[in-house]
Amino acid sequence: MGVIVAVGSQIGRASQVNQDAVYAGPQLQVVAAGRGSGGDIAAAEVVEAMARQVIRPSEDALNRAAATLWEERFRPRSPIMELALSAIDQAHERLGRLKQHDQRCTDATVWVTAIHWSGHELALTHVGLCRAYLIRDGEIYQITHDFTLPRALPAPRFLDGTAAPDPDQSLRESRPGDRYILCTRGFAPSIHDGPDLRIIKEGASPADIVNRLMQAVQANPAADDASCVVIDVMATETTVEPVTAGALARLPRSCE
Repeated sequence: MGVIVAVGSQIGRASQVNQDAVYAGPQLQVVAAGRGSGGDIAAAEVVEAMARQVIRPSEDALNRAAATLWEERFRPRSPIMELALSAIDQAHERLGRLKQHDQRCTDATVWVTAIHWSGHELALTHVGLCRAYLIRDGEIYQITHDFTLPRALPAPRFLDGTAAPDPDQSLRESRPGDRYILCTRGFAPSIHDGPDLRIIKEGASPADIVNRLMQAVQANPAADDASCVVIDVMATETTVEPVTAGALARLPRSCE
């Protein structure tokens, strides 16, 4: 199995700078929405950290994943789930260091939704108000939950580099013909039940869908920045060149 991906991003009409950051490669697709002063810098830092961790995992990250699997040997978790959680931890640590050294980002927070792949399995990781959708057999399903109110748990529903992250995670099985959409708030309402739904269901390819979505949002800009990743699951292996959009203006050095 393999994937075909495409990405797009458009600044919102209420924004002075695009604070979304997007990355899509063969093993990882992620959208992040920065908030607050320096949110664009923070979102780019988070996405770059996740991309680097997946493509070139650090020894510490691999050791932490192995230790967790050993400790939970009676409640085993998929290695791809551990890798996804480790990527969030890496992003959290990078964001904390950024905020210590860059005064532009002192109050920045980041929402993030990501898919990590291992064969037909995917780990979905989600913090905040970005969204993920699955289109299967002509039906669309929202597969993330919007966290708009505080939960009983003390962890915040965003990354801020300070409080330990508490992401939602799920392990899913994909099928050839599945289509996944990751998007930020500028797209979320129209993807679920608005005019963009037909584009997503009937688009010929991820690139076709992204082009048409970008044309639609340019004609009628959303208040929030609008970014998306479109992922088609294929029955055969594919070659995917990593691509970025939004505040992540170039590929992380380890991804080039």
